Amino acid sequence: MRMFRFVKNLRALLAGISPKKEPGEFYFVSIPHGRRSDAQSSKIIGSFKEKEGMTYIVEKGELGAFSKIQGARVSSPYSLITLDVYSDLASIGFIAAVSKALANRGVSVNVVSAYCHDHLLVPVKDTKRAMSILRRISKESAEKASRLES
Repeated sequence: MRMFRFVKNLRALLAGISPKKEPGEFYFVSIPHGRRSDAQSSKIIGSFKEKEGMTYIVEKGELGAFSKIQGARVSSPYSLITLDVYSDLASIGFIAAVSKALANRGVSVNVVSAYCHDHLLVPVKDTKRAMSILRRISKESAEKASRLES
């Protein structure tokens, strides 16, 4: 099993963000409980069971499998940005700092934290701005860390 070096220190996390935009467009799809989909599991990048039904995050190409389901609701398109730092699940303040930086510049974000990385879903129209903000956070945090080490 591959071992990862998880980062817990906030400054190190912010410096190591390394945002990567994943190709394609993604959508949130909500279907009522008891409804089934013919969606390919390889095209579903996330799911969550809510009291109102199941929510899926899917690639654009998989929307057709959900369109036939009565009561299905589909969001507008999102871009998926992976923060390519191994963030410790117990880290404190990382997502808050990233979300605040994006919010302060008018970018909506939906966060999915997985075991190794955090993933941001931002409206397609805000992708370039979000990437710029994330790169700036990383650069400024790395510069600050370097000055503190000197």
